[in-house]
Amino acid sequence: SIALEFKKAFFATGTPGSAVNIDTFLFGAANAQSQFETAEYTAGRFLSTINASSAYARGYTGVGSTILIIDTGINTNSTEFKNKILNTIDYTGTGILDKVGHGSNVASIAAAARDGTGMQGVAYDANLLIAKVTDNTSPRNWLTYAARYVCSTGALAG
Repeated sequence: SIALEFKKAFFATGTPGSAVNIDTFLFGAANAQSQFETAEYTAGRFLSTINASSAYARGYTGVGSTILIIDTGINTNSTEFKNKILNTIDYTGTGILDKVGHGSNVASIAAAARDGTGMQGVAYDANLLIAKVTDNTSPRNWLTYAARYVCSTGALAG
């Protein structure tokens, strides 16, 4: 078991009360989070600001999560979102394609793929639901419809 192996590693240090670095033990490297700090990681300067690599080293990558983006749509042609968009809904009547760029930017920050190009999102393994509520930069009354959509998808947990 992991607990038994950790206990052995802890006592193998030979100094009672000395600590074993859990990252070293679990991930086999003194600085396990550095494996996530790639050029793609640093391209999104916000990731280092929130120390995202520390969470990634512990397995928190967004896997199993779905993020709802309520905004100006999404660039469905972007490889950053390939196989991530579970569903879309357009309340503007202009189509889901993001002609403003804001919704795509927000979706990128949240969940752009970790694919070696561009930047990666905070939760790069998460999926996306997209609700387009405006075709410009100021939301309108479509926000009410988007809120109903959120509830209908079960995205909110009680």
